[in-house]
Amino acid sequence: MKARHHGESSFIQRYVFPDSAIPPLAHLRLAGIRNAKVTGAVSPGQVVKLEASVLGRMGGLILVGGTASVDGVVVLRC
Repeated sequence: MKARHHGESSFIQRYVFPDSAIPPLAHLRLAGIRNAKVTGAVSPGQVVKLEASVLGRMGGLILVGGTASVDGVVVLRC
């Protein structure tokens, strides 16, 4: 999933729940990160690209996995 900068609700509607049959959750917030593995370093001034995908959903709970990369090199996986 490649997210571009949009308003928060637009981001949620477009990337978290692309299927219009599943309503978006208002005010979605990150509650934590589990099992993150740092695989590289980031220096000040570098651009970090975040990619995420929904792995599962149960009611209001969402399980998301993703990566952070710099210049195409993954520096974090969770």
